[in-house]
Formats: sequence, structure tokens, C-alpha cells
Amino acid sequence: MSDFDQLIPPGLADFLDLESARRIVDVGCGTGDFTTYLLSQASPTAIAIGLDISTELRRVRSSEDLWLIRAAAEKLPIHSEWADLVICRRLLMNLPEPTLALGEMKRVAKRGGLVAALEPDFLAERGYSTVPGELAFLRKLLLLTSEGNDLGFGPKCVELFKHSGLVEIEAYVHSPVTIGGSDRFPTAHRERKPRRFEGLIAEWRTELEPHLELSELQALENEACELDRVRVRQLQTGEYASASSFPLWIVRGRKLD
Repeated sequence: MSDFDQLIPPGLADFLDLESARRIVDVGCGTGDFTTYLLSQASPTAIAIGLDISTELRRVRSSEDLWLIRAAAEKLPIHSEWADLVICRRLLMNLPEPTLALGEMKRVAKRGGLVAALEPDFLAERGYSTVPGELAFLRKLLLLTSEGNDLGFGPKCVELFKHSGLVEIEAYVHSPVTIGGSDRFPTAHRERKPRRFEGLIAEWRTELEPHLELSELQALENEACELDRVRVRQLQTGEYASASSFPLWIVRGRKLD
């Protein structure tokens, strides 16, 4: 089982009625991994379109049954009432006006078709680590690099779907677990090689600089180096262990108008 497969909520294919889907649209598809998964669970004759505003689409090639298109969620280049299923994953939380994207998703869905979203509630994340301060540091980085994103968006999906005019709305919550430094939980998503915090600071420097003075950024780098030092020592001795989990809201609604 791949790392990606372990993050798929159980029963998702049935919840989305993928066996009956002939035309699938994945909005904000990123690398296309999720689009590929959806297509693999659908009818053998199904086709899927993945759309994203970024250039990550280049990592997956289009094929006869999988098309990847660069486009904004607020203006989908797809005919109205084309798809049996229109879905997004961790998209609405990142948009300044999620209602616009959901309106487009509803427009593209057929009458009787499904519109669905998978959105997290990172503000309700819980965890544990043998490295003191590790989880607090990661939460600090998340807040600093997520300006404009609604980290607690998940539970808001139901009301958003209702206001959009979708009906037969259903939701369930899955809490995927990520572990590190332990094999005691074989069903959890395992960190194969924990990333160094110092590397995260370098990767997110552009996002961090507008929010921090130079002295604050240096202090953050020093904190990252110290956490890395402790974690490396614990990994060498077999002491390191961590686990984290957050609620992932899976919401679907049907278009009847």
C-alpha cells in the first residue's frame, strides 16, 4: 500500500458512488494523484478531468481517459451539466471566496449528480511527540505560512453546501493518523524519513519573511536546529516516536435543480 493510499478515507469510493460515475471532475487536483485514484475506482469506461491553477499538473500525463487542464476553480472550462461527480480535496479552505468555486462545481454537475469536498480541520489537530516542543513548532509554522487559508474549514462545508442549493447533503469525519519512529500502528500513515525542521524553514522562507523580523526568523531557525538535534539523537537510539491526527470532513450533496 502506498503512502497516498493510506490517506484515503475508508469507504470513500462507496460514499461517492464511484462505480456509477462515468464522468468525473477533480477541481484543484494538484499532482493528479487523487484524480488517478478516483478513476481507478470508477467504471472501466469512465473518464476524468483534473483541473488546477498550478504547474504541478506536469507530473502526471494526460491519457485517453484522464485529462489534466490548467484552470482556476472559479472559472472551470467545462460545459454545464457534464459530470456525474464533481469533487475537490483541500481546495475550498485555500480560496478567498469558496462559494464561487462551489457554484462552478455545481454548474458542471449533471442534474442528479454529486458534488463533494474533502476539507480538513487543522485547528482541531491533536498529537504526541517524544521531542519536547516539536508539535508546537509545527503548529507555529502552519499558522505563519497559511495566511488567507481557513485552517478550520472542514466543519463549515455542510452549511456551505446547503447555501449553494445542493440537497441530500451527507457528511462523515475521518481522522487519519500520521506516525513517526514506530511500527506499532501498521494501519497509520507512516513518516518514512522525518523531514528536518531546518529544511522546512528554508523551504517556507518566502512565506515566513513577511511575518517575522530578521531576529525572529533567526530565532525560529535556531529553534529548528535544536529540535533537529534532539530528534536525530532520539532516532539513533530508537527513542523517537510521534503521532498526529486531524479531522477530515468528507461532504457530499446532490444537484437536483
